[in-house]
Amino acid sequence: MIARNGKSKTVHIPCITAEPLTMRIISWNCNMAYAAKQQDILAFQPDLLLLQECSEKHIKASGAPFAQWIGNHPHKGLGVLGFGTHRYTLSPLYTPEFPWFLPIQVEDQQLTLLGVWAHVKARQERYVRITHQAIDYYRTFLASERSIVIGDFNSNTIWDALHRGRSHSDLVKKLEQLQLKSVYHAQTQELQGKETISTFYLYRHPDKGYHLDYAFVSSRLLEHARLTIPDGNVWLKRSDHLPLILDLQNISQSRGIGD
Repeated sequence: MIARNGKSKTVHIPCITAEPLTMRIISWNCNMAYAAKQQDILAFQPDLLLLQECSEKHIKASGAPFAQWIGNHPHKGLGVLGFGTHRYTLSPLYTPEFPWFLPIQVEDQQLTLLGVWAHVKARQERYVRITHQAIDYYRTFLASERSIVIGDFNSNTIWDALHRGRSHSDLVKKLEQLQLKSVYHAQTQELQGKETISTFYLYRHPDKGYHLDYAFVSSRLLEHARLTIPDGNVWLKRSDHLPLILDLQNISQSRGIGD
């Protein structure tokens, strides 16, 4: 793994539980040309795969049992692929008003998931600002005790001064009000803005790393969640972002079925 100082280091994000795997959710900004890279990410055997900066054509040609794509440009949008025996649906709350946010329901696991690629809708509606609007709109969707918000947020606390009133720290507080916690920060005990592991490298340069990709899960799911960020020395050959691999283990205990 490449740390923020550009030096190579081995990263171990502690595993909270060793229970059997229920679902593997991966989010990866593939930096376009997904078809040439798909075997690399599919080797991780995701149940649900979120792809930022992917083309509509490649999502349609994926052969996945469940496939959704949204974007203003056919070559660059947000795609979601579902595999295995899980039952996936696009929530009826979906609206194109907030491009690059996809609300997905995993019905057999009673999970609600909002896929994120924080992008630019307009000058005043960009990156963390548009994410605030999307979270406000999907607030009822995320009110479930089994919710996930995951993807490329394109934001970090270090830029709070640029987005006063709608900053990344404000967004984290908003998500915490919905009982959604960052898995990375829960496992590492690092503070927002003080991350030692980057998920994005500007121009793929090891000295220009930032933490921009996040997985937030409901408090009820947190003890069943494990996050892995693969080796940057390998994945920077494929994209300027590293994948987030979110494993949910034995989450049937947190379903509340029959409560």
